Amino acid sequence: MTKSTWIRVTDAYREELLAAGGSPGSVRVRSVHLRKLERELEAAGYSSPLNATRQDLLSFMANSRWSPEYRRSIRSTVVGVYALAAADDMRAIPVNPADRLPRVRVPMGVPRPASDEQIEWALDRADERIWLAIMLGAVPGLRRAEIAGVHVDHLRAGKLWIKGKGGKEREVQVPRVIGDRIRSQAHPQFGWAFPNCSPMHPQFHGRHLSPDRIGHLVGGALPKGVTTHQLRHAAASYLHNTCGLSMEELRIVLGHASISTTQRYVRANTARADQALEGAATRFVRRPVLRSIPA
Repeated sequence: MTKSTWIRVTDAYREELLAAGGSPGSVRVRSVHLRKLERELEAAGYSSPLNATRQDLLSFMANSRWSPEYRRSIRSTVVGVYALAAADDMRAIPVNPADRLPRVRVPMGVPRPASDEQIEWALDRADERIWLAIMLGAVPGLRRAEIAGVHVDHLRAGKLWIKGKGGKEREVQVPRVIGDRIRSQAHPQFGWAFPNCSPMHPQFHGRHLSPDRIGHLVGGALPKGVTTHQLRHAAASYLHNTCGLSMEELRIVLGHASISTTQRYVRANTARADQALEGAATRFVRRPVLRSIPA
């Protein structure tokens, strides 16, 4: 199989992703996966990834540096592109080497919310732009890309319209203090709360900052070792433990497709369990020591 056939397959794959409602951001992520695959197989001597065997793909998927979440995402790309290549209307390969690739198990993650003290420390030292970015992550729990794409026109009667992961849309309530800051900070011409106005990158003038740039700015304002995503964990934990939101309500606020994902974001308040365990011990300790074994 030639390289030109692979290009035709990958172009068709991206087109199918967009036709299925995938966001441009999601398509870019899948494109990065495809480039990784191309480089790996080129290094192995293949002129085209379409010549790869199942064992080649297994070796590619066995990268020890990848997290389970990232490995699962790459598997989805690999399975999708080779299934398209083997489809009747494409017929770019006679046999699908990605058929029966093992599913990736993702263990239940441990929530790592930033503490209120860490967030307050950063807010006290932040300028107006970073203050807003931190608040959007720590209160409604927005992702980096969602923070970057906040626009003044997305505010509607106290709610913020958000285009989230995978192009999914939702609205979340934003406190007045955050809504007012969005309005005051929005670019007068373009409306973005985080506009890209750097003279060093004129080609991006009129757009908003990238998610990576937001992550860099917020991460630099937070205490060392605390990430932007930990603000999202903090929002989830507070809304569940203190405000009493159910997992289903929290799933909607965070924009998750599954409650199982939401559960990985919440650090449960174990105070009641701790008290119960103490009580469980005292019910035996307070009793007199028995001299004989009960029947």
